[in-house]
Amino acid sequence: MAKLIATKIFFIGLLLIIAGCCRYVNKKEIAPTDYPRYSPLLDATEYIKIDELEKRINDIESECMSKIKTDTDVISCKIKNQMYWDRSMNDIYSQLMEQLPENAKQSLEASQSEWNIYKNSYFNYLDIFYSSLDNIWVTSNINYKTATIKNRTIELKHNLTLYKYIHKLNR
Repeated sequence: MAKLIATKIFFIGLLLIIAGCCRYVNKKEIAPTDYPRYSPLLDATEYIKIDELEKRINDIESECMSKIKTDTDVISCKIKNQMYWDRSMNDIYSQLMEQLPENAKQSLEASQSEWNIYKNSYFNYLDIFYSSLDNIWVTSNINYKTATIKNRTIELKHNLTLYKYIHKLNR
């Protein structure tokens, strides 16, 4: 019986992951580092909390983009968007570190350190790659960098949301 329940939970989770991936395809925002954001353990209100962050930051970028007059303004908006994602990631990381037990804190700290090494290496590659192309590709460079930070932010936000939700259930 337990095996049957575990199998059902696995398939429900798999369907939710596939559904999450399809959202990205429909929005045409696929990046190599995109991850599904939903878990079968979370209720609908918890999903909204994860999406609210993305909506808030996208609204800020849209407002900025509505005021552009030059190519430099576009780049400035894209960089501000990247900075908002980076600031959000750092805030969420700090919140998660406050919640976790000591062994999980150490593991998250090591993981974030390794992720920062990856990020810096990947950003260096993007800079070299895009510098070999025309200047019109500068926004693509920024967009890929932002997507990298955004995906890590969503991973951490999902972890924080799940951790809080599970602890709320156990009270």
